[in-house]
Amino acid sequence: MSTADQIRVAELTGAARRHARWREAWVAERVAPYKRIRRVEFTDAIPKSPTGKILRRVLLERDAAACTQDAKELGGIVVLVTGAGRGLGRVLATRLAQAGASVGLLARSADELAATAGLIARESGTAAAAAADVTDQDAAAVAVKQLREQLGAVTVLINNAGVTGPMGPMWDVDADQWRRAVEVNLGGAVTVARLALPGMIAAGAGRVINITSNAGIYRWPLASAYAVSKAALVKLTETLAAETRGHGVSVFSVDPGILPIGFGELASSSTAGPATAEGRVTGWVRDQLAAGRGTEPDRAADLVLALASGRADRLAGRHLTPADDLDAMLADIDRIEQQDLHTLRLRR
Repeated sequence: MSTADQIRVAELTGAARRHARWREAWVAERVAPYKRIRRVEFTDAIPKSPTGKILRRVLLERDAAACTQDAKELGGIVVLVTGAGRGLGRVLATRLAQAGASVGLLARSADELAATAGLIARESGTAAAAAADVTDQDAAAVAVKQLREQLGAVTVLINNAGVTGPMGPMWDVDADQWRRAVEVNLGGAVTVARLALPGMIAAGAGRVINITSNAGIYRWPLASAYAVSKAALVKLTETLAAETRGHGVSVFSVDPGILPIGFGELASSSTAGPATAEGRVTGWVRDQLAAGRGTEPDRAADLVLALASGRADRLAGRHLTPADDLDAMLADIDRIEQQDLHTLRLRR
């Protein structure tokens, strides 16, 4: 190919990519976040049969091969997931195992952990489980040590354990329940991070992914303990990322969106009346899901897996959601860093 032809191809490819980004933006304005276009791939030719029929099987095989390649990025990685017994924690644990990671499962319920471990085992994945309350420092230390001995040093920590806390005006709710929610959502993450970080720092590599919430950067009336603890966790992410940057450890805050599992599942089955605080909160969640403003769990898992693989380490300290385009953000990383975008101070 001549130089002129190469330039022409580059121009056409650039124009195609710009048009693809325009299409993504156009669709994003008109559909729920989980329905947005996340990736556009370019190919030299669409495989067709001699009669002109598109060979979908060939396209599916290509996609499967690409997924296999992506999975290799997590091979040999040891991931510790807290709150792994159910909900998003279970989804993340199983997806990470499918991608080749060895997964340490930590939660309070031994029965729920056994169920998650069973799902992973049935798909020939590698997992080990240890039951402990993340707010019990001694028990958590024993559990993390046990998992480390079975799987190896922790490479990635996913702080997912959390509770919604009491619902109602702050001055009316039970004070002990309020403090307990903060202790689980924030204190639990701190406890397990303190157990995992020394090994990462000694190895000069690692990642901490804190599962937070939009409630942490925007108000959520009648659930103040949840909102305050998640806001603190977002801020901890920013600060910890700055502290660990020189040690090769990246820290992220991830808002998975409103999910149909976990609290979303509880909200859907709640019988609380609309006049109660619980009824108002769960009713709002149900309305969001019904309006298509929720997030598919696999979309949230896709984001977490991408961060666990290390390809977005330059975004350390940022607050990310499944609606974010990591490739576009990385391409614009200089401006993002300069303006402190995607932090607690600036809500996108």
